[in-house]
Amino acid sequence: MKITFLENALLEDKQIKLGGEVNPKYGWCVIYAGGSASGKSTATGFNLPFVGKKLDVDEFKDPEFLKQFVGGKYYDRILNSKEIGGDESRMNLNDEEYPEVAHKKIDDFSEKMKKIMTNLGKYNSPDRLPNIILDQTTKNIFKLRNQVITVKKYGYKVAIVYVLTDMSENLHHFHLRNKQGRNLSPKLFFDIHTAVTDTILEIFDDNDMLSMLDDFWVVVNKYNGFRTPKQKLAQIKDTNVYHVPLEPDGLKQTHFITLSGRNKDETLYDMIIENKKFLKSYTDLMKDPNQM
Repeated sequence: MKITFLENALLEDKQIKLGGEVNPKYGWCVIYAGGSASGKSTATGFNLPFVGKKLDVDEFKDPEFLKQFVGGKYYDRILNSKEIGGDESRMNLNDEEYPEVAHKKIDDFSEKMKKIMTNLGKYNSPDRLPNIILDQTTKNIFKLRNQVITVKKYGYKVAIVYVLTDMSENLHHFHLRNKQGRNLSPKLFFDIHTAVTDTILEIFDDNDMLSMLDDFWVVVNKYNGFRTPKQKLAQIKDTNVYHVPLEPDGLKQTHFITLSGRNKDETLYDMIIENKKFLKSYTDLMKDPNQM
C-alpha cells in the first residue's frame, strides 16, 4: 500500500516517540506486549518507526530452529512430551496441538537473549548500543522483570509497547487466522490474553518495575478486519497511540482521544478491565460447555 506525502503528514501524530524521539538510533530495548491475533506486527509496523535487532519468540515454535538451538535440548523436550509422544511428524505448525505444547515447554527465550546481550556488550560502547526488540506476548511479570533487569545492566533504556484491542474484535480476528492455517487452540488464546492483561495491570501495581522503565506506550489497534488498501488506511487514521505516565494510576490517567481531539471519559484502564471481564466470561463458558 502506497501512502502519499499528505497521508504521511496525517499519520505523524500516530507515531511512537521513544524518549521524545522518533526512531532513536541507539540504546533502546523495546518490549512488545499483546495477546494472540492482537496485531502486534501490523500495529507496531505502522505506529513504531524503529530499527532494531528483533528477538522473535515465535522462532521457538519452528522445529528446524529448535534442532539447532542449545544442542537441540528443547527439540528433544517437546518431542518426548506426553502430548507428542516421540512422533516427529506431529512437530509441525499445522498440527493444532503442537504450538500449545511448544508454548508450555519453551516459555521464554532468555538463553538466546543473554547470549546476544553478551555479544553486544563485548563489541559496542555503552552510548552506541544497537537497538533491540523483544517480540513476545509478555504474559509473565516475573520473566518480564528479569528481562528488564538484564538489559538495564548493559545500559539500555526500556520501553514497553502494549497493543490493546477490543476483545470481541480480537476473537473474531483469531478465528479468521485459524481458518487461514495458523492453528492455536481457543483455550491457549484465552489463557495468553488473560495472562497478558494481568501482567499489564501488575506492572502498574509494581513501583520497582515502573522505576526501571523509561517509556510505556499503548497502541489501540483498529486494524482487524480490513479488506482493501482504502479501508486499511482509514483504520490506521482511526488509531491513536497513548504515552502512559509511569505512575501507579498511569492507565487511569490516560483517556481515549476522540476524532475531534478531545478526551473521552473512558480510560485505557477501563478498556483493559472490560477485556478482563470478557475473557473471564468466555473462560467460564469453556469450563462448562453446556452453557454455550
